[in-house]
Amino acid sequence: MRQGVQLVLVMDHLHEIPSEITRVVFMGRGWVVADGDKRELLTSVSVSELFGCGAEVV
Repeated sequence: MRQGVQLVLVMDHLHEIPSEITRVVFMGRGWVVADGDKRELLTSVSVSELFGCGAEVV
């Protein structure tokens, strides 16, 4: 990632997303539900909507 190589990383533990990652894609039931800048998507509101429960991103 530091050398400019593109990488697709699939994970369900948001706290493990490397700091170098700048774009995230949220998927639900096999569909893309959000795609964009990590700072804009990793919010309490969007993560709560994605998982269908209350979540707090700190």
